[in-house]
Amino acid sequence: MKTPLGDIRANICAGVRWLFEKRRLASIHLKKSASWIETIWEYKGVKRAKTKKEVEKIKRIFSDFYEKLQKCGKD
Repeated sequence: MKTPLGDIRANICAGVRWLFEKRRLASIHLKKSASWIETIWEYKGVKRAKTKKEVEKIKRIFSDFYEKLQKCGKD
């Protein structure tokens, strides 16, 4: 018997549901509709970071990665 964990379609669906749930929770915390960037920051722990330096580090790492992703395939 095939388990749902081995089914790629089930994993993708679960991941999408999880991502939308994170966005819903981020919207509650922000008291407004969260953007996808704000959702990722919430997931990565920006709100739980203890110092402003930690927050900036998290945002910089994500921004660098996102910028590279945007350039992917445009060369």
